[in-house]
Parts: sequence; C-alpha cells; structure tokens
Amino acid sequence: MTTSSESTACRTSNSLAACPPPRGRLVSQTSGSTDRPSRPKKARQTYMRENDLEGLPLSLDEFLAFCDGRREKIEVRLRELLGSES
Repeated sequence: MTTSSESTACRTSNSLAACPPPRGRLVSQTSGSTDRPSRPKKARQTYMRENDLEGLPLSLDEFLAFCDGRREKIEVRLRELLGSES
C-alpha cells in the first residue's frame, strides 16, 4: 500500500519508473482478436462518417483544404434537407 508521501512523490517525479501502475488497471488492453473491429472502433467510424470527418488529414498543411471541402459538403447536405435551391 502506498502512503500519501509516496503518492505525492510519484505525482511530482519526472520518471515514470518511480511510479507503480494504478491498482485495478491493466497495463495492456489488447483483445488478441483481429477478425472483427471492436465496438469503439465501429462507433468512431460512424461518428467520423456522420460528421463529415472522413479523410481528416494528419498534417496541418492539408487541414485548411479539408475544412473547405467539409464546409461545402455540409452546406450541400443542409440545402438538400431544407429544400433550398441557392
């Protein structure tokens, strides 16, 4: 059992080796099965698709172009839903 001084030292230490892992948590939570995507991955994919975030670039250089394209997609979808022909 850790004392309060040990836990304070752990929070202020720059070394991860000085801190034991939290009790009750697994260090690695890999499922070992790669046949089916996990539910969180499916939920993330659905969220990305529904919010026009597919193709989100990893670099800042491409981000502005992505935002412009996303804005156009959202505008087209809103116009279709609202029945506006502008």
